[in-house]
Amino acid sequence: MTNKSVIVHVPIGVYAVVYALGLLAVVRFALSDVMYVSIAVAALAVLSALAGRMIARHFFFAIVPVTLSIASLTLLFFIDSPRQQDVLIALVGVLVYGVMLGSYRLSRQPRDAVARGMVIAGATTAVFFAYAAVFAVYLNFVIPAWVIGVCVFVVTTIISWQYFVMIAHGRFVQTIVYAVALGSVLTEAALSAVAWPFGYLTTGVVLLMIYYILWDLAQSFFLDRLSKTRLVVNVIFFLGMATMVLVSAQWLPVV
Repeated sequence: MTNKSVIVHVPIGVYAVVYALGLLAVVRFALSDVMYVSIAVAALAVLSALAGRMIARHFFFAIVPVTLSIASLTLLFFIDSPRQQDVLIALVGVLVYGVMLGSYRLSRQPRDAVARGMVIAGATTAVFFAYAAVFAVYLNFVIPAWVIGVCVFVVTTIISWQYFVMIAHGRFVQTIVYAVALGSVLTEAALSAVAWPFGYLTTGVVLLMIYYILWDLAQSFFLDRLSKTRLVVNVIFFLGMATMVLVSAQWLPVV
């Protein structure tokens, strides 16, 4: 079996199970204790870094799993149902497995489209979780708006840069420029979203759609697939999806 056809990888499976069990342990025994949550996040970060280095040959493959751990633990704090918590943890475990497997395959076959799809699925989910998590905190606690801007900028820039580096061979400076530009635009959108009368999930979805449209254009540029048709299709897709989300969303009262 070649690296390109690998879908079952025992070490990655063990890593994903340990990762999910770590999240579950925090949720069941220490979710309300900031110190224990911080220790758990640090432990998962170290585990992800080591797994990225040993399995995918580079520490930076740990970026998405670390983001998922921080964002998912934050979201789990706002979920009361144990069953829903378990579903979210299981989803994160599957995503972490897919991201690390995709990273493993890309490290050995950079043009593996299936592996790239695995990484994209995990990365976009991590971005959505991060956006939703930061707005959940903002709507439930008193924090300054600039914290939202910083969090959105850091997450968007780092995750985008990681993916761009995978596909833009030999264009390192351009990957940084595009990642920073994407982070800056989403930061402005997030700061504007502070005044939106929506819950954190709806806000996260809208920001994710903005991110995906811009990210897809940047990806098309690096893959030499950018065209006017693609730009028009993305704009129409965004307007249609945004309209559906906002019409069906529950509007919060403005105080």
